[in-house]
Amino acid sequence: MTPDTTINYTPPPSLRLNYWALAGTWKVIDEAAILQAPSGKIQFRFQAPKLNLVMKGTEKGIPAKILIDGAPLPANMRGVDVGPDGRAIINDARLYNLVTLPKEDEGEHLFEMIFERPSVELYAFTFG
Repeated sequence: MTPDTTINYTPPPSLRLNYWALAGTWKVIDEAAILQAPSGKIQFRFQAPKLNLVMKGTEKGIPAKILIDGAPLPANMRGVDVGPDGRAIINDARLYNLVTLPKEDEGEHLFEMIFERPSVELYAFTFG
């Protein structure tokens, strides 16, 4: 990734555990990736009971669809910041709880978040 430059990213065909990738048009600065066009995506292969992402919307109410292993996030895996439609709405700068896995599903998973509009800033993944 080239800092302070707007680039159209294409994710690799697969990700190793604890690796992430962007898709779409992003500007990466020192501590954030800022989406520059609609339909941007972040992917992350993880293994943890909870997946959180620190982010903010520079505009209010940016919707983002969440997938797990290529499918819509099931109701029993939704974090507290994911609605019944499987989407998170990004507003203020804060930590968003996106995935909470039941005990029987605490293996390795591919997380994907697709942003319908630009003006979202991503900072850091955290786990629980």
